[in-house]
Amino acid sequence: MEVQCCHAQKNKKHYLKFNGGYPERSIFHLAGSDREYAVNYFFSIGCEGGKTIEKTWSIIRDERVFPSWLVPLADELGGDIFAYSLRASEEGAIYYYSHEFEYGENPEKYVTFLAQDIDTFLDSLTPDDE
Repeated sequence: MEVQCCHAQKNKKHYLKFNGGYPERSIFHLAGSDREYAVNYFFSIGCEGGKTIEKTWSIIRDERVFPSWLVPLADELGGDIFAYSLRASEEGAIYYYSHEFEYGENPEKYVTFLAQDIDTFLDSLTPDDE
């Protein structure tokens, strides 16, 4: 399956340099909150094996529970997803999507803004102390 979407310029640079993998620094602390998010794996693009955007995109689109304005970027061990926005007003902004909701609920309620772009997001990651 080919993913047909646009990628913010900064996201393209990230993928050209890394194209997926486990991050060295994986913890994101949400400003003004005690909440922290743990990046498990950044999805790759166009690779045969492993976790890819194409495979993830196919699954979440088939389930019709993932907001259409988001593109999967990475996952958390529990199955939640880090994603970036396709909205023109905030293209490339990073969000966290929690899949923990009841059928029939609006999944948009489970989307949390994290950073204005991938560079800010990546620069904010800290090492996992465990």
